[in-house]
Amino acid sequence: MEAGFLLLSTAGSLFEKVKHDYEVLQGNQLDPYSAFNFFVTAEHLPEWVGKQELKYSNPYLRICSHLATGAKHYIVTHKNKTQVKSSTVDIYVEEGHVEGDYFEEVLTIQLSEVEAENIGASSIPILELADKIVEFWEGYFETLHS
Repeated sequence: MEAGFLLLSTAGSLFEKVKHDYEVLQGNQLDPYSAFNFFVTAEHLPEWVGKQELKYSNPYLRICSHLATGAKHYIVTHKNKTQVKSSTVDIYVEEGHVEGDYFEEVLTIQLSEVEAENIGASSIPILELADKIVEFWEGYFETLHS
């Protein structure tokens, strides 16, 4: 019996799925299916590279783990995770304009005091968080191949 799930058989192939999910999320950051896919997949990369401790050593991976764990239980907050306080949809309006085309909705994660201190902000837009997670893993896999 071969290891893996269909074409997902290595940590590198799972990272390719993370990047695919990231591209989909970029297309619609308010889509809960896309957010779920991205964070749940990214949550499992430390296991696939055999370094579970990575998710505890990086604030963005800790936040990802919190969101993925909460998502499996249909909630943003989770009693065993303390990185995230809540999620909100923030609406930004281009100054001086009030027409519908000038509104932008952004899903934002409100962080715990500890994680806010770690990243230097009390909240983080979901795409910025996804950027930081992909950036971390790109660096990780580049280091393996250099």
